[in-house]
Amino acid sequence: MSDALLAADNECPTLGDPILDGMVPLSQNDLQRLMSNPDLKDSYLINHYYGAGDSICYWYIDLAPAAECGLMAGVGDNASDTDVDSTTREPPGYMVDSLDLLETRVSEYPPILKALSRWTDGIGSLHQRLTANSTRAREIVVSTRSLDQKRSALDVLFQESGEISKKIAELARVNFDIMGGCGAGEEDSQEFEFKIRPKATYARYILEYNFDRCEGLIDHPYDSDECDYWEVMLPTHNYLSGNYRYNVIWADGTTRRDRFSANGVKKRVFGIEK
Repeated sequence: MSDALLAADNECPTLGDPILDGMVPLSQNDLQRLMSNPDLKDSYLINHYYGAGDSICYWYIDLAPAAECGLMAGVGDNASDTDVDSTTREPPGYMVDSLDLLETRVSEYPPILKALSRWTDGIGSLHQRLTANSTRAREIVVSTRSLDQKRSALDVLFQESGEISKKIAELARVNFDIMGGCGAGEEDSQEFEFKIRPKATYARYILEYNFDRCEGLIDHPYDSDECDYWEVMLPTHNYLSGNYRYNVIWADGTTRRDRFSANGVKKRVFGIEK
């Protein structure tokens, strides 16, 4: 049995299986060295692959977790807050996710790669560039620029950081962007219709978990120019799952902020009155 294989042979695919897509697993010695560090046990960058019967077959490092879910995607168009009939929506959280991932890379790459004895002077130089990009990215996120201006300025910066991280992964002989997942689809969600009376000038919602993430990263989590996880409330075709907050503002400055939950399967009409 391979030193990297944890479960029984008949429960796990071999490393040559296409389903593993070139995975570079951790050896059991590598895993023990990582798990002996209490600060790394819950690292977002340390992942595992399940085989049959929910047995863990392999542990591995992925320096670009969830990148395929849009963290390194380009900037798209926003739906207007005043045009609630618009069906154009950019995937939310590009800015917050990318900043969070970049700061995670800056803080966790050194202890992980040093624990594996894979830290080199070349990786150290690349890490310095990541650190500088992280500092600059945070300055942009908390600046007074509009959300579109921030995203335009950050797009190249985050793309460059992704390429630097990919080079670090190659030098350290670990994975980059492998076997990711992107959450629940529409079939697992509840359809919402929003009825806002009278028509508001600003109406958005956010998953409670993502609000908490923003609150931990930035000073003004209700500001959608800083926390870009806020989504425009469309009249129909909002597919939601979980606990949410909403923020509605009318032309005279009246504001409604509260929570709601999407835990059912039947379409729900949700009304918000001024």
